Amino acid sequence: MLPAMPPLPSAERVRSAVQLYRYLLRCCRRLPEGSVRQHYRHTIRQSFKVHADEDDPERIQQIIKRAIEDADWVMNKYEKQKKRKDEDKKDTVQEGKHQGAGRYNRDMSAAPNVRGAS
Repeated sequence: MLPAMPPLPSAERVRSAVQLYRYLLRCCRRLPEGSVRQHYRHTIRQSFKVHADEDDPERIQQIIKRAIEDADWVMNKYEKQKKRKDEDKKDTVQEGKHQGAGRYNRDMSAAPNVRGAS
């Protein structure tokens, strides 16, 4: 299986905590509006507060790598959900068109023959 693509093309350029913070907030803009987006923004802020005193460069790079992987997972999760919703909408619209045509045909076949009644 191929590795997943990063959620945004600039992921490979993230080298510092500030760059990571900005990158993750940009990822949040692509999430559904409302409580989902607020949740992840809050989580990002809290994680930065927890790791604010980290000074080991190797540990910082580990945190950056893990945060980007987690962001990738979250973005893929919501992209898949969006695709499923879009497909369901498309299927519903297509079913409605077919059902509408069927009802029209049934209704017309059940109608009395007006010409024959004259």
